[in-house]
Amino acid sequence: MPIVRIDLLAGRPAERKAELLRRVTEVVASTLGVAPAQVRVLLTEYPPEHWTIGGVAAAPPAPDPSAPVPGALEPDPLVPENLDPR
Repeated sequence: MPIVRIDLLAGRPAERKAELLRRVTEVVASTLGVAPAQVRVLLTEYPPEHWTIGGVAAAPPAPDPSAPVPGALEPDPLVPENLDPR
């Protein structure tokens, strides 16, 4: 039973990935002389920030939504909803 592993950057349409898996299965089956049902293809997708090329991420990590925004105004501590409950 041949097993083929494919690693990709995430983001391609499902139809394209399905076509890739179908065609890889066909080529492996015909090249090795086995039935397509015997071929296993494992597709693993990675977010761009987890994939580096020459030590540089393919995309910067997504910003942390809880991180302060540079230049943003701080909440007014005197407004009742901003009071520290401690």
